Amino acid sequence: MVKNNINKWLSLLFLSLLITGCGGGGEGSDSTTPSGNAAPSVTLSVSSNVIVSNQSFTITALASDSDGQIANYQWQQLSGPEFTFIVNGNTLTATAPSVTTDTTFSFSVTVTDNSGATVQQVFSGTITSQNNAPTVNITGPSSALANTQVSLVANAQDTDGTISTISWIQSAGDNVDFSQSDGVLSFTAPNVSENTTLGFSVTVTDNAGKSAQASKTVLINQVNSAPTVIVTGPEKAEKDDSVTLVADAQDSDGSINSITWQQTSGPVVELTQTETSISFNAPTVAQNTNVTFVVTVTDDDNATNNAQKIVVILAPNNPPTADDVNINVQYNQATEFSLVVSDADNDSVQIDFGDDLNGAQISVIDDQALRFSYTPPANSITPQSYTLKATDTKDTTEFVLNVTVVDSTPATISNVTPQNSNEPVFVDSPVSITFSDIMLVSTLAVNSSSGTCTGSVQVSADNFTTCLALTIESLSGTTSDTSTYFHTVNLSASFDEDTQYIVRVTADLANFDSTTILAQTATSFTTSSQDIKITELSSVQFSNDLPWIELYNGTGATVNLQDYSLKARSINMSDSTLSDEQVFTLPNKELLNGAYIILQSRFGDDFLASASLNNTKLVLVGSANDQIRPYWYINGFAELLNSAGTQTIDFVKFGNSTQEPVTASQWQGENAAQIPPEQGASLKRTLGATDTNQNTDWNYSVFNTPAGPNDITCSIDDDEDGIPDCAEVEGATFGGLPLYEWGARTSQKDIFIEIDYMDSSDVGITPHRTALEKIVSVFASKGYTVHFDVGDLFDQNSDIAPQNFDLGGGNVVPFNSYTPFEYDLSSPNLFAYKMEYTDITRRPIFHYLLMASSGNEDGSISGSGIAEISGNDLMVTMGGWGLTLDTQIATNVTYNYQASTIFHELGHNLGLYHGGDEEVNFKPNHLSSMNYLYQLAGLSTIGNNEGDRYYERFYPGNASCDITPNTNSHLGSTDDFIIDYSSGSSADLNESTILEAQGLNRNGSLPVDFNCNAINTESLTSFDTNQDNTISILSDVNEWSMLNLQFYMQSAGNRFGVPNTNNSKVYNLQSSPTNIETLPSYIKEAQPSSAIIAELKAIKEQ
Repeated sequence: MVKNNINKWLSLLFLSLLITGCGGGGEGSDSTTPSGNAAPSVTLSVSSNVIVSNQSFTITALASDSDGQIANYQWQQLSGPEFTFIVNGNTLTATAPSVTTDTTFSFSVTVTDNSGATVQQVFSGTITSQNNAPTVNITGPSSALANTQVSLVANAQDTDGTISTISWIQSAGDNVDFSQSDGVLSFTAPNVSENTTLGFSVTVTDNAGKSAQASKTVLINQVNSAPTVIVTGPEKAEKDDSVTLVADAQDSDGSINSITWQQTSGPVVELTQTETSISFNAPTVAQNTNVTFVVTVTDDDNATNNAQKIVVILAPNNPPTADDVNINVQYNQATEFSLVVSDADNDSVQIDFGDDLNGAQISVIDDQALRFSYTPPANSITPQSYTLKATDTKDTTEFVLNVTVVDSTPATISNVTPQNSNEPVFVDSPVSITFSDIMLVSTLAVNSSSGTCTGSVQVSADNFTTCLALTIESLSGTTSDTSTYFHTVNLSASFDEDTQYIVRVTADLANFDSTTILAQTATSFTTSSQDIKITELSSVQFSNDLPWIELYNGTGATVNLQDYSLKARSINMSDSTLSDEQVFTLPNKELLNGAYIILQSRFGDDFLASASLNNTKLVLVGSANDQIRPYWYINGFAELLNSAGTQTIDFVKFGNSTQEPVTASQWQGENAAQIPPEQGASLKRTLGATDTNQNTDWNYSVFNTPAGPNDITCSIDDDEDGIPDCAEVEGATFGGLPLYEWGARTSQKDIFIEIDYMDSSDVGITPHRTALEKIVSVFASKGYTVHFDVGDLFDQNSDIAPQNFDLGGGNVVPFNSYTPFEYDLSSPNLFAYKMEYTDITRRPIFHYLLMASSGNEDGSISGSGIAEISGNDLMVTMGGWGLTLDTQIATNVTYNYQASTIFHELGHNLGLYHGGDEEVNFKPNHLSSMNYLYQLAGLSTIGNNEGDRYYERFYPGNASCDITPNTNSHLGSTDDFIIDYSSGSSADLNESTILEAQGLNRNGSLPVDFNCNAINTESLTSFDTNQDNTISILSDVNEWSMLNLQFYMQSAGNRFGVPNTNNSKVYNLQSSPTNIETLPSYIKEAQPSSAIIAELKAIKEQ
């Protein structure tokens, strides 16, 4: 055995020498080198010094080439038994075969560089047939205390190989949890009740599979555990309470030997002690005091432990103290108050207000600060006294809350009848006033007879020059004693018919706390008349004017017009012949109490007639079978008769008329004044005046107020916006319309526009907020204020909201594919919609815009709109154009087209033509949205490709000029899109000689290539720039200075449209029939170009 080991050692020594001497093994190296090339070099390394039968090992060739690269490696076994091996480039991995004796072997590797030079290296080795077992010993403690950490180390070696595994097991004693890592075993010594031996064994195995074992014992020594103790007993005790404290002591590894007690703080008490407890009586203390005890326990091994117990000795309780509270509370109002409550023991105190507060309410504001809110019983003035309770943990103290109701705020009127209303009341109607406070009867006084105004409640028909006698019919209130107090007073008086009365209270009236009311008007009302009245007649200027009469129902009840007839002068509209008198029957239509209605001379077609049936403020007068209509001029009369024509209900004559009423008493004295021949004016009955059947009942006004109160008392319109200044001040109205509330102001040019829009999903028909806001902003920049009314489109709220363009009008109207501007055609026109859906009282103030689909009879794509010149009616017809909101560009185009088109049509209403003051269109230097060149495309930007719209219109796609996208085009944001009326700042363009270098002839202009030949500095002779087949001077005009907002003074602003077949001559009856006035004109826009429709289609299909 010794000999074999020596031989192995010699073999290993020889192998080592071979590797060292030969650069990694083998018996030598050979090389072949082509001329001029250095051979590569190579060394060998082996993965194991000892090669054992059936063991795998690796030989690695480490080659380099000083002047090239290694091309390949060739491996070959030269000697020895047959090996199983795998070659991977410069690595050979082999498994040694089984041998019975030590056996030599050899491998060679040939390395070739990229030039063909080679070098060979040989590795020689020996396969050994025997393996020595490993050795192992254990180091570590032989004993350990319980609950300590213990580590054992296995020290393993292998003389002819390596250690593969080390594995520990417990071989003796109670099982313990242990861990092992890198030959080290670790565990925590268990807590044992007596000394205990644990045994452990370790097994080590070498790389050839041989193993060795070693064992180790560890004595675990017992450790004594200290005893435990818990003291139980009360936390608090009051004077003379018997207190017992019990010690619960335990010893886990032995027994309790002794228990001792000690008092460590507090007043000394006398203890009675048993084996495990002590008892004492709680002493008397001035304040809460801690008494502390410590108990010590000892076990049979003299280990000790202790515990502490504190008992709080409570001082005797002091009840809380509380002050009585006196508060004054305003009538029907909440009042804050505080309570002053304290407790000497600092105990928490609860406040009890009781369950019965006699209808009052008390709520907590701050429970820490004892701050509360008291709300008295509703409408009560009775003093209240409440007994409250303050309670701590033991005792309760009662105290009092006294409440006195006062009222230092003047009373207000909370309800009154009759209320301020347009509806007249019957002459026997009582007057009832309810006050917000309980009032003193002793301060209530009234006139006992008519005459000088006295008393605290007064009624007058002459602005309190005199007062009516009043009778106090009854008093009522929340108190039973109406001889002293009241809430409501009911009065009666002898009222005259058709008279306006005002009720007021004076500062003599006081509430229960003697606080006087503020003198104020309580209400005003008008008593009913015996029958309906004529209240207004429109002025007439031309024979085709459509005069109207306004009636007012002040009877206190609903009447039917068929019970009446109208007598007046008449005109035959077919030949303009006049008649001195004609009786017209009135239709079956109810007129509500307090309502106005217009008797309008019949006109128009069946569609208009049908629309009038749905208008509660208008009826058409005159037979549908002839052309005879009510008519007057500067002189005339109007007589309202019963249906039989035998009795005059009301009558007025003016100018030099000699007409007498059927009932003679209905007119006395001189005629009312002539009505001047002008538009928009009227003869009015004075609002609120008693009907005396005299000319003093009537006055002339330059502002008519159709179907509304005659509330305009001025003729001044300083800002020339068509609205009298007196209707633009706070509290004023125009025919009952609250224009001030809607935003109208004096010294501000106001434009009101109602928009009705057809019920359609086509976005070209529905108004868009962005478009309307664009128009508002443009006008605002020039000092005009536009007020759109689209109803609930943007806010869906029943309230008026001017900020959302909601003034209570603006309607969704039925869809119609064709909407003409004229009547007498195959479809309802704009004026049929206006008659049915708008308030006729708005007619002198509002422009009417209808968002319709098409102006073509077949419903096809039509021009963008139609509008009156110097009128108040306009229509936008962009249905079917293909406008959408599907993309941002499509949305931009929709908003921009709608804004520019409404702006354009409104310009016609304000007196503008396509050329400003003329109908010459497409003038390049006329930078206006009225110009077709700029209406839909937007205005050019001077100095920035200013000819872009001109090129797009007349040379679309021409590479010589139309090569740059339009600046601020309709495809972009509405914020950047420019709409405007012209400022008139362009110089003339003389088409006889056009200087291209001057561009659009504005300050800052740059050249425009008018003939699109890529040269913009030419002088063009006789060049038709606007392509109207004439050579002329094209002029700009200041359109902003031309705007006429007073459409009510124009024929177009006072008529309901024009017929399709009309008489070309209109007679002004003030002079000879040869002096004629042309019918009010309107403009219907041209069809959009195919390029516009094609672009919209392409945008929609994107």
